[in-house]
Amino acid sequence: MVPRQGEAFPHIPHHNQPAWRRLRPYIALAVLGAAMWACDTGGAAGPVGTAQALAQTAEAAGGTAVANFPPTATALAATAQAAAATLAAQVTQSAPTLEAAVTQVGDAAATARAAATVVGDDEAAAVIRQYALEVLGLEVEIIRAGGLTADIERQVELPEDGEEAQEATANVAAQSYGAVLRDGAASVSYGSGTVAGDISVDINASSLGAFSFQMAVPNNQADALTLALQTFPALAGRSFTPFPVNRGWAWVALGNVPGMDAQTLQATLVAEEVLLAVTPAALGRGVVSVVVGKGEFAADVVP
Repeated sequence: MVPRQGEAFPHIPHHNQPAWRRLRPYIALAVLGAAMWACDTGGAAGPVGTAQALAQTAEAAGGTAVANFPPTATALAATAQAAAATLAAQVTQSAPTLEAAVTQVGDAAATARAAATVVGDDEAAAVIRQYALEVLGLEVEIIRAGGLTADIERQVELPEDGEEAQEATANVAAQSYGAVLRDGAASVSYGSGTVAGDISVDINASSLGAFSFQMAVPNNQADALTLALQTFPALAGRSFTPFPVNRGWAWVALGNVPGMDAQTLQATLVAEEVLLAVTPAALGRGVVSVVVGKGEFAADVVP
């Protein structure tokens, strides 16, 4: 029917529309579900569930079409229903595989994030962490680790005697490592002639560790010592006496402590010297540092 000029096209009632037109919504649902299934082979569980729901909706819609459409549309509706049923079965069968793939991707991402937390030598990072935990009683966040370089040495902020001890030990120790830490830096040297190959044994036999951290510091000696011992809690049981420095405050502790013999791998007492310091800077900030020498390297800390 062609309308006269100025008239709108007449409305064709739904039951008088051609069968193919009334099937379009159901066919579209089936096609949409199939497209989502095809694109989601590596997706997350959420989209898989959505594709399953769409496929089931399309399958149900196909059934409704078969029941309500006249005989001339039955064949077309049945085809749509069969396609939707096949789609639903494929999505359901694929869902476990897709979910397993998603889990593997998540695990791989977590592993990559963990590996990215340290840049450099894994052995160096392990030595710095273990020394900090066993000797100083703290956990450190390592940003970059490797061999002890001049750049890292400069970032470990120490009193003059501490710097000299660090340099002297690094020149003769079997192994020396350095690390840039969160708000600080560190170096660990160990091994005097004999290296056991066990980090815990070697750092508790003959070693020298130097750590420094930037933080807010107090403006008096008593509170400064309290802060230093809170920063390195494993040293709290030592008996410290004041030690002269050019700026700020420092303390030393000398004695014998439980350690290891790198040759026999037996527990023994080893010499230990500790130089603890708090060095104020500007605006209430400063540096808290420590140098700990054990065994053959203890005498390097304090001249």
